[in-house]
Amino acid sequence: MTTLTKGEFIEVEYTGKLKENNEVFDTTDEKTAKEAKIHSPKQEYGPVIICLGEQQLLAGLEEELEGKELNKEYNIELPAEKAFGRKDAKLIITSLQNIFQLKK
Repeated sequence: MTTLTKGEFIEVEYTGKLKENNEVFDTTDEKTAKEAKIHSPKQEYGPVIICLGEQQLLAGLEEELEGKELNKEYNIELPAEKAFGRKDAKLIITSLQNIFQLKK
């Protein structure tokens, strides 16, 4: 049994979904991207090669992948803190204000 460790190069295919509504927000699968209406013709779809532990995926996801067996499929749930962070209304407002300032 081969398990994943930091520093190893691995090939990853994934689909990221929001838990509350199952909405796809990112994927390496072109068909899934088209079905979710997030397809971009500029995006290259297919497996991506990453070096585990080098922050090429969400930090929480890389942590969860460590110790997993190679060539298996996993469902991994990440709490907001380990994914993109908790929503902060102040940050959303600040970003919108910055966008409006840039458009003047």
